[in-house]
Amino acid sequence: MTFDGHGTDADGDVVAYRWRSSLDGDLSAKASFETSSLSEGVHIIYLKVQDNNGDWSDEVRVRVIVSGVTAGAPVVNSFDANPGSISLGASSTLSWNVSGATTVNIDQEVGDVALSGTRVVYLSTTTTYTLTATTDAGSATATAQVVVGSSSEAESETESEAESEEVSEYTVTLHSIPGEDGNIRQGAPDPFTNEILVGDDQHNKAWQAFLSFDISGIPASSTILSRLLSR
Repeated sequence: MTFDGHGTDADGDVVAYRWRSSLDGDLSAKASFETSSLSEGVHIIYLKVQDNNGDWSDEVRVRVIVSGVTAGAPVVNSFDANPGSISLGASSTLSWNVSGATTVNIDQEVGDVALSGTRVVYLSTTTTYTLTATTDAGSATATAQVVVGSSSEAESETESEAESEEVSEYTVTLHSIPGEDGNIRQGAPDPFTNEILVGDDQHNKAWQAFLSFDISGIPASSTILSRLLSR
């Protein structure tokens, strides 16, 4: 902002100037000056001049209104499509967040929207959405794409992924649970020993043993290929 003043003296010369603001106080002691630091609001700007005899004139005044800082261009904080890839007939959700815009518009027939929000879309073809946020000072844009594939393609991808998974083969060593192990001789538990016996005793009586194992460490999806009992 530029201020330019002058004064006259019938019997001499103007030798000094004094500018002041009703809001900001003294501004300058020059005939003309520029400033960009006036505070926001309604100012009464005063000017008086001094002649070579040291006398000051009455002040003249002008009203000046300083408005706030002009808003800058808007900012698109985020614009996303989730999921970004769908099968034919499925849906995706657009979500966005914008700051400082007077209008926000999304193409592909979505239209004008609020500064932030969501919109569910159903698509038959791959589509790219463009969000445009505007103010008097400028605009900002962002894009989000939704890729559409057929259901058969999605199934094929799933099958390919399953085929590509490696099959792991490994050995699990299990130990019996002593408190649950036991043996039976001809239909009755052995009353004389806690040892696990199997086969025939000295009287040619048949012995049978049973062992108990905790198999929780074997994955449920596993297939048991072979078993080996060792002592």
